[in-house]
Amino acid sequence: MSHLARAAVAAAAAVNASSLADVCTVSNVQAALPANGTLLGIDLIPSAVTASAVYNASTSMGGMGSSGGATYSYCNVTITYTHTGKNDEVVVKYAFPQPSDFKKRFYVAGGGGFSLSSTATGGLEYGAVGAATSAGYDAFDYSYDEVLLAGNGSINWDATYMFSYQALGEMTKVGKYITEGFYGMNNTKVYTYYEGCSDGGREGMSQVQRFEGPAVNWMTIGMVRYLDSLQTTLPDLTTFRESGGKLLHYHGESDPSIPAASSVHYWQSVRSIMYGHLSQEDAQKELQDWYQFYLIPGAAHCGTNSLQPGPYPENNMNIMIDWVENGNKPSRLNATVSSGNYEGETQMLCQWPTRPVWHGNSTFDCVNDKASIDSWTYTFPAFKVPVY
Repeated sequence: MSHLARAAVAAAAAVNASSLADVCTVSNVQAALPANGTLLGIDLIPSAVTASAVYNASTSMGGMGSSGGATYSYCNVTITYTHTGKNDEVVVKYAFPQPSDFKKRFYVAGGGGFSLSSTATGGLEYGAVGAATSAGYDAFDYSYDEVLLAGNGSINWDATYMFSYQALGEMTKVGKYITEGFYGMNNTKVYTYYEGCSDGGREGMSQVQRFEGPAVNWMTIGMVRYLDSLQTTLPDLTTFRESGGKLLHYHGESDPSIPAASSVHYWQSVRSIMYGHLSQEDAQKELQDWYQFYLIPGAAHCGTNSLQPGPYPENNMNIMIDWVENGNKPSRLNATVSSGNYEGETQMLCQWPTRPVWHGNSTFDCVNDKASIDSWTYTFPAFKVPVY
């Protein structure tokens, strides 16, 4: 075993040997804060830090998983920062698992409608640090549409930028920095996970497209900053892919709110921009290594109901963790039927562009059905830019 490997094992052992009482202190959190100037444009306020231990609590998970009645012990932390040169205040909540439960993961759950997630405990069931942010406009209690306009009717641009993408990116950067110091880690990799649906899906894509790895392409970043703040249709995800990112993308075929074909169009845009030099078959193989898209037959907007009782994926985060940490790439996605004659049955979703072809009422195969695939494809030849 190399010296570096021994050091990593020793650091991990030290983390697990600590108790919640040892690490859940204001002074420990303050010591873990990045020095001002470390994260460009973010000034932490150490005097505003709070930390309190919570033991054996049943929590509102806040994500898309299920706590199953489990209880957790964790450190409830709040930190406050301001943007350099501005007189604003952003409050962020973090939930740090007790050291023995921490699995070197950082987790964020998306919100819905015009709201960001208001709870930080969603990562506990995965052994992950969780987070939620006020976004500078008290997003814990107010949705973006309630603060969109200033008193004189002008756009509140600070709130717009924070809701659109900035708040989640800053929350994650600060949180991962604190996590390393909080647990006494030394350059140990922390995996970052996100899940969300409805606007939570848009929020996640905003991070995939805008917050890349350390090797920054300044020309690309400059262009992205001039895009619509709420837009998440940028098809070049090269930096995300090269940083080791993995993306599971799904959409209910009967979604009455957001056309499922828009997700098909986005997938096709990514394929054509990033793999336009390859054949369609080779491009699909390349994409499937890091970006997988699934249509859900009979499913509605982020779920199902009695009239749209299609199967729905319920175990995505565990599948993603297995893919990222163990290299077990999915080829189909587990989904559970929520109601009707097949309630409780597990059905395996087909990965796009394959489509399900049923044999009677019991089994189906995933096939490349050109007519079915073409029915989801649309173009707007009058427009010379991507239209969704």
